[in-house]
Amino acid sequence: FDLGPIPPPPDMRPWRSQVSVDGENSAWRSASAPATFTADAPRLNGVASEPSIPVGRPMPLERSQSSIGRAAEASTRARKRWRKAITVVRSFRLEPLRVAPEEWDRPLPTSPLTTEGELANGMRYFVRSCRKPPGRAVLRLVVRAGSVHEEDDQLGLAHFLEHTAFMKTRSYDKGKLIKFIEGTGAKFGADLNAHTNFSETVYKLNVPIDSDGGDGGEEGLLGKGLEVLSEWAYGIEVDDEMVETERGVILQEWRSSKSASMRAFDEWQQEILAGQRLAQRLAIGGRGNDEGLLCVQNSPPQRLRDFYEKWYRPELCAVVAVGDFANHAEVITLIKKYFSPWARTADDLYGHLPRYAPVPAPVDEPFKILLFSDPELTSASLDLGWIGEKRSWAPTPRTLRARMTEDLVSSVFYDRMNRIVEESGEAPPFVFASLSKSAYEGASWIEWDAGLRDDSQWPEALGRLLEEAWRLVLHGVSALEIEVPIDEMRTSLNSAFAERHMIESKRLAYRFQQHFLHDDETTSHVDDSHRLRVQLALLDTLDPKEASEYASTLAARLRNPGWVRIVLPELGDDQAQRAVIKRQV
Repeated sequence: FDLGPIPPPPDMRPWRSQVSVDGENSAWRSASAPATFTADAPRLNGVASEPSIPVGRPMPLERSQSSIGRAAEASTRARKRWRKAITVVRSFRLEPLRVAPEEWDRPLPTSPLTTEGELANGMRYFVRSCRKPPGRAVLRLVVRAGSVHEEDDQLGLAHFLEHTAFMKTRSYDKGKLIKFIEGTGAKFGADLNAHTNFSETVYKLNVPIDSDGGDGGEEGLLGKGLEVLSEWAYGIEVDDEMVETERGVILQEWRSSKSASMRAFDEWQQEILAGQRLAQRLAIGGRGNDEGLLCVQNSPPQRLRDFYEKWYRPELCAVVAVGDFANHAEVITLIKKYFSPWARTADDLYGHLPRYAPVPAPVDEPFKILLFSDPELTSASLDLGWIGEKRSWAPTPRTLRARMTEDLVSSVFYDRMNRIVEESGEAPPFVFASLSKSAYEGASWIEWDAGLRDDSQWPEALGRLLEEAWRLVLHGVSALEIEVPIDEMRTSLNSAFAERHMIESKRLAYRFQQHFLHDDETTSHVDDSHRLRVQLALLDTLDPKEASEYASTLAARLRNPGWVRIVLPELGDDQAQRAVIKRQV
């Protein structure tokens, strides 16, 4: 804030009037300047007075009094500015919101800044105002269908269909769609893009919002942008000739995406999810190998049309619009105009959409050992973990607290390992180690991992990682250990609260996208201020005993995890390494 100089308290003011003995002259004296008393200092009533330290030319008394008055007025104005500033700053301070007993299982309130709804055909929409950046709109068409929904003769075609969406639609002939978008100042890739995953396909378009219509006509470019989204939803035209041309483009994309890290992940997926549909339905095609790309190379264009007609349905789609909107009603009117004509399908597919979450391995099944090497790797690592059951989740204070407890345990473990690396005075065999819990296609994914200091030290690193993991699981955490992570959480919550109005439109759009794709089991649509205040209050309820109880639940799978994986640039004797891993675990 540009508030001018800070007015000090009265006893620290940097000025003071000093009237001379003769009453004719006055001068300013700095309170911080040293006062010097001399034998011939002027006296008042026989007592030596504090001498004047003139600054500039002496002023007549009446002018001095006038200057003092102006200075006092300026100081008063400055103090008023600072009172206003303090009020503004307090609005950025996060105050805890205590949770009443009857509110623990009550969903958090939705954000008043968001408007969400559903059209008569079943398509949902999310509209949010955001001026980051100003004069722009971020638009998304989210489809709850991806590679996992392909049939055996359609492997890779969900991703292929995404490519065809940019070639030709009902209103845009070959190449004209990209040309139109780029004509608005947007760039292909940054402002016009799409991606396909196992269970989702998302089309992304960012447009400037012009006030006078511009090239977008009376509705402006926002209307044209929503029209483009509707073209992708139910107006893609699969052209036979263009399909043949695009086959080579997808093959080249496949070749360029095979980095060492991607190869390591693909191998993990094929081993851990062996026999499951996810392992056989990578977005690029099948298992991501030459055989999996056969459909991309040879399937007739009609199979692309079949996938489009079956899975692109209004009840499986949502439109997300986040941008510099003055009026949500106008945006919703445009959404209704372009998407209401899309007829709902008779069988209401959304009600029985197939779900293909990863299936966890039985606890008593022997863990798998994965040894991966690649000369392109620049670092070595190891990890052990398991896939957990898919559990429904609701945005309530109770579930928030449970998640915060899990994060607390992960933070304590990371701090312990970090102290070993930085403060123990030894050179441990790892440079970092951590415990994490994330989501993978709806299921939980728990993993302990470590980055190796040296490739040859992986046995020592695995042994130390297991030792510290078991220390956490068996002995839990102490009240002293959770103090620093809780303080860090508090700082993070305060920062998020202060910056809640600085979140960019793209990030907000992603949050709504995830909310729709994950059965509304996120906090993306809730009031951020309310959620952060609740979480701040929940910090005071976090308990080392409950954290230790959560850590103890990891014992069964730590004894027999789903996998142990070693990732090195070069592997040694396979059998010997497997024997070491079994012995260590």
